[in-house]
Parts: sequence; structure tokens; C-alpha cells
Amino acid sequence: MSNPQALVLVDKIPSVLEPVVTSLKGEGFEVEITSDCETASRLVVHRRSAVVLVGNLGDQMSRWEFCKELRGGWAVPVLAL
Repeated sequence: MSNPQALVLVDKIPSVLEPVVTSLKGEGFEVEITSDCETASRLVVHRRSAVVLVGNLGDQMSRWEFCKELRGGWAVPVLAL
């Protein structure tokens, strides 16, 4: 079962998402932010995240590849920013 308050944000430049993080935390969400896909995948499973917000992944992998990787381990909605 997912934690409805837990969110993971991933972007190659995490500081870009700080305003989003601040707003979400102000609304009571538990937010984890990371710059790499591997860490994001681990956080999603470990924290039982309700949703993943994906920004710019750079050349790590495409958003589509990241979504496929996540779906292999945890059924979680993914929103691309």
C-alpha cells in the first residue's frame, strides 16, 4: 500500500524544483528529491511513494525508459514536468 503523502521528484538539477518542493511540503507532503534515476527508483519503493514527478533527466535515460523501469518494481503514477 502506498503512502498518500509521500512523493519523489527527480531532475538532473534538483535546485530547479525547490519551489515545487517548498509548496508541496507546505501542504503536508513528504517530499524526497534526487538528481538520478537509480536513487529515485529506490526511494519510490522504500518510501512507498504515491506519485513520482519527473523533470529533466538529461542523458541518464528517457522519461519513457524511466517509467518502464519503475513499473517493473512498483505501480506508481508518474507525472512528467
